[in-house]
Amino acid sequence: MNGGDNDKKSFWNTLPGILTGIAAVITAIGGLLVILDSMGVFDGDEPDGPQIELPKIEQFDSDPARINPGEASTLRWAVSGASRATIVPEIGSVDLTGTRRLSPPETTAYILIAENEAGRVEAVVEVIVEEITETEEKIPTIEYFESNPAGIHIGESATLGWSVRDVTRVAIEPVGRVDPTGTKQVSPSETTTYHLIAENEAGSVDATIILEVIRP
Repeated sequence: MNGGDNDKKSFWNTLPGILTGIAAVITAIGGLLVILDSMGVFDGDEPDGPQIELPKIEQFDSDPARINPGEASTLRWAVSGASRATIVPEIGSVDLTGTRRLSPPETTAYILIAENEAGRVEAVVEVIVEEITETEEKIPTIEYFESNPAGIHIGESATLGWSVRDVTRVAIEPVGRVDPTGTKQVSPSETTTYHLIAENEAGSVDATIILEVIRP
């Protein structure tokens, strides 16, 4: 009996015995891992409920994109999936969809920021304010050119009225040369087109009105 026990002990001390023991341990560990995996021990934490996505900026633009000093442009935006929307500079918190008319004194980049629990997204739109040259500033400006009334019957009269600034010469065809600001009573026998031309050293501008003559 003692001889058999000694043989068993000596076997586990040999290389084949050691390898057999290691294989048995590995097999046991593998089986344990399979059991633990089936129990979900190694599963990652499942998210509670649906994942929140980042906000989406559907639209952010300006109309027009270029303006002259003193003119205005309209910002338009639309955001979905956001809890808060902000436009900088100067404007601040805004609705998720809206418009804003503005007149920046110089070229300005506006940033739309949309935020929710998942994070934030941004978009940029630039309103370009054109620089006016001295030549452009001197071009004549026709403040108004009108007929009152706009239509008459044969034999009746209408009054042309106009006002032009920054001008050296003003003419109305077929009336002729006129002052920069004035009125003129006319009584054409048929529908007539009146063409105002304003000129100076920088260039010229013009405007047209049609006086309708109604026949009986």
